[in-house]
Amino acid sequence: MAKLKRYEVLGIKLGWSHWCTGCNKEHLIAVEQPFSNGARWTFDGNESAPTFSPSVNIRTGPYPWDPNETDHGCVDVCHYFLRAGVIEYLGDCTHALSGKSVPLPDLP
Repeated sequence: MAKLKRYEVLGIKLGWSHWCTGCNKEHLIAVEQPFSNGARWTFDGNESAPTFSPSVNIRTGPYPWDPNETDHGCVDVCHYFLRAGVIEYLGDCTHALSGKSVPLPDLP
């Protein structure tokens, strides 16, 4: 199974995506082209045990359109290093894997 998936739009290679066990969803990492906010990472080219640098810091929310969201001031944080195929979640993550390290899972 694959650990990474090529992320491209209209045939233009932008970066890579991987499955995040903490968030239970795919995260995108811009490599060839930066995101609109200028964020961009380096990638060592190893698709089975990848390293991206620097850390990835994803902040999402609030979700005022979500009827299940009760705290509209809430922001979800997923901050991690991905080194040699291991996701090292940092202490500011708001999910259950905060402070833990886990092997990069296969894409579902």
